[in-house]
Amino acid sequence: MLTSPTEYFNYALKSNQPSTGNKERERKNAYRQRNLMQFHQRRVKLSPVKREKKNGNSPAGRRASKKRPKMFRVAYLSRDVAGYSERVAMEIAHFANRVEDWRVYIAYLGEIGLEEIARGDADGVILGHWDDPQMLTELAKARIPVVSTPHFQQDSPFAQVIPDDYEVGVMAAQYFINKGFRNFAYYGMDGTNLLWPWEKLRRQGYLAALNKHGRQPHIFDNTVADWWSFQNDRQQTALRNWIKKLPKPTALFACMDRFAYEAVRLARDTQVLAPEELAICGVDNIEWICMLAQPPLTSIPLNPRQIGREACRVLNEMMHGQPAPQKPLFIPPLPVVSRASTDLNAFEDPDVAAAHRFIHEHAHQPIRVQDIITKLMVSRRSIEMRFRAQTGSTLQDAIWRAHVDRARHLLINTAEPMWRVAMESGFKTEKTFNVMFRNTAGCTPSEYRRQGGITLPPK
Repeated sequence: MLTSPTEYFNYALKSNQPSTGNKERERKNAYRQRNLMQFHQRRVKLSPVKREKKNGNSPAGRRASKKRPKMFRVAYLSRDVAGYSERVAMEIAHFANRVEDWRVYIAYLGEIGLEEIARGDADGVILGHWDDPQMLTELAKARIPVVSTPHFQQDSPFAQVIPDDYEVGVMAAQYFINKGFRNFAYYGMDGTNLLWPWEKLRRQGYLAALNKHGRQPHIFDNTVADWWSFQNDRQQTALRNWIKKLPKPTALFACMDRFAYEAVRLARDTQVLAPEELAICGVDNIEWICMLAQPPLTSIPLNPRQIGREACRVLNEMMHGQPAPQKPLFIPPLPVVSRASTDLNAFEDPDVAAAHRFIHEHAHQPIRVQDIITKLMVSRRSIEMRFRAQTGSTLQDAIWRAHVDRARHLLINTAEPMWRVAMESGFKTEKTFNVMFRNTAGCTPSEYRRQGGITLPPK
């Protein structure tokens, strides 16, 4: 290869020597000489980086050719970053670090506010717990993508990625029904406070699920106007008297953990035993509240991490020009976290109670209906009929449900591989595990784990 001016000159000199023969060959040599000289002249004028960029062989050249992506300014508006809001914020942080074209500003830390949004300093907003009507009005005027995450709002002008509060109530009712309770109660709001629309949905889900089984709960409505009025003496006295009059045993569903904690405390003050006479379940699974209660509270956790992930996805699509979703995206809650406040089976039939207890105590290993019959020493037809009459399901259905419930717990709280989750949940094969889990939960085990926020370690 000719790489220097000297070599080019010598080659050109040879090419210009008089020819003794073919004129066509002389013409081709002259043409070749001219092209080689022009190529060399272009080559020496290019810097190394430009030459490599032109040839497409250099990482530096490729980086230089890329256009810098647009940075989207995203505001996270929330009055607090604890509990639910903290988990949503964590998913926003993970998403921003992954896509690399988000710059997040946090209102709680004073980085952005109403004035900045009004003058156009934000390209999109994720709305957390923020009850300022003026802020909501200004956001609607700003005409930028907004995704709301706290709870369902009727006729909201914003896209909504929110907890399925109706399903929370359904889950609470089914949880108590599966434990054999016949008496039910609900502790909520009076429905006039517009700051807590989630309470209405949880109540509706609870009542609808009980109505399907022909049950009606006793209801106590707190009439507090704000968070600072919970210790109102009049309310406390009324709640204490209501708890005393409840039939025993009763399953009490409180619309949030704070109300459940109040019910546990007042039950203890009035000599009502929990869970023997009053089993109590709350919502949110705020661990310090649940563990300080005596006995510790059973609670239904929401799924804020999945809500945060979906909110980021929807906002990112909207900022890139896609239309806002027409309907709210409801995220179902996570499985009930059982603690001592509901550690009771209230079945009237002792054989049914024993069968239910056997199923749950052995959910980690394969169970056959014959195992239960052998343990109880009863006829299959008799126990099947009585079990179905009191629980509404067959023994085999209860066995599958117990296995799947244990698998749900392992999928959310551990990073065990699927084959081990199947084995430790009592399934004989991974194929059976996948089929039964999908039939019960409506999704695959892998999808359920992702929704629960578990990040698997690298293989």
